[in-house]
Amino acid sequence: MSSPDPLSDLRDSIAEVDRALLELLRRRMDLAAEVGREKAASDRPVVVRDVEDRVLTRARQHAEACGVSEEVMESVFQAIIRGSVERQYRVGVSLRERRGESMLIVGGSGGMAPGSAASWSSRGTRWTSPIRPWRDCRRRVPRGGSAAWERSTTYTATARSGSPRR
Repeated sequence: MSSPDPLSDLRDSIAEVDRALLELLRRRMDLAAEVGREKAASDRPVVVRDVEDRVLTRARQHAEACGVSEEVMESVFQAIIRGSVERQYRVGVSLRERRGESMLIVGGSGGMAPGSAASWSSRGTRWTSPIRPWRDCRRRVPRGGSAAWERSTTYTATARSGSPRR
């Protein structure tokens, strides 16, 4: 007669903790959606670097107590922040569409379009051609910039596949 596998009980306990983490993550994303609604309603930017820096600093400070390196903890929280930003953008796009507005997405050196177009289209966002030739838009966005929002009452969601023309 063999004894029960001690790893089985430990793995079950880890699975229970994972379920609790997933519930906490769901709650955090719900809060991020609320933040996104507030930002969209008051025309505030989604990405606020100093807030992100405070979250990452707080995470690094708790790394040792959690038994991981600061780098690992920062990576975990960077992923959580990316998820929160994505959720806020989706909420903002939804609110702008209900108000009859659209959005201009610029950047990513032309590599954003294939994945972004599929992702946003699956959420009902209509994609149109760029208003200006890509080379004209490129001059207005710093090289390596990921997204820029233009301030006006009407935006146009744009997507471009391939790399920028020179």
